[in-house]
Order: sequence, then structure tokens, then C-alpha cells
Amino acid sequence: MRETVLRGCGLQKRYGEAEIIKEIDIEIYRGDFTVVMGASGSGKSTLLHLLSGMDAVSGGEAQRVAVARAVMAEPEIVFADEPTGALNRANTKVVLELFARIHAEGQTILMVTHDREAARYGNRILYLEDGQICGELSLSHYQGKDSGREKKLERWLEEMGW
Repeated sequence: MRETVLRGCGLQKRYGEAEIIKEIDIEIYRGDFTVVMGASGSGKSTLLHLLSGMDAVSGGEAQRVAVARAVMAEPEIVFADEPTGALNRANTKVVLELFARIHAEGQTILMVTHDREAARYGNRILYLEDGQICGELSLSHYQGKDSGREKKLERWLEEMGW
């Protein structure tokens, strides 16, 4: 049985009349690299902020906090909100390889992204649409480029309407 390190039950978030997160139940398991994907506006960052306790923190601040936590503090969970969103290819690879390395060492990671390249580093992919989790894919742990693993992710994303 997998050990739950973070549990969110009935999570909700509204901005005015708009319901951004709709009664989400989610568990994050020790040692997983969980990736939350979805289109812009689907609620990915809002969900991450609710789970991490950074609900009042801006996206840029959250990005810096996530990287700092991953490198220095060895937290129970690394929360990463689009950690490669503003980076060039070379720096994107550096950050993702860092995450792959610390994940291989047992670090639990929860990352939100809309980038397929970034998502392939995860072993558990959740798909968020209209504030709800509508799909989940389990993959083997990332060990470098693996065309079978990547094809499985691509097929699943197509099924999800990505």
C-alpha cells in the first residue's frame, strides 16, 4: 500500500461567481512525481496553491519557492508551479533533470504544467478540466528517453482531449 503524504478532501475555490476548483479529492503518495495537466484556466495552479498552502502567493514567487525548496530544504513534498514556463530549452532541461534526480532519490514532487515535455518526467499524471480531475495515468519512473512511455502519455493526452 502506498503511503499518503498529502490529502485534500472536497477542495473548492471560487473567484467571484466562477467556481475554479470543484470538490476535488486528491492524495499525493510518498515518492511519486505527480504532474497535473490541463489547458490554461483549468485550475492547475489554483489546485497546487490550495494543496501547498501558498494560496495568496503569486506565480513567480511560487516558482522561486519551489526551486529553493527542492535544492535547499529537502521538504516532504516539492510543489512546482510551471517551473519551466519562462525558461529556454537548455534551462528547462536542467530543471527537469534536477527534478528527475531528486525524484530518483525518493523526493515526492507535485508539479503543474501544460508542457508535454515536462509532463513526461512524472510517473503519475492527472488531467484537470473545468476544475475537476477527469483522468489519471500511471507511468513507470522516468529513466531517460523511452519512446514506449512517451507514446503511452501521448495517446492518453489525446484521449483526454489535449
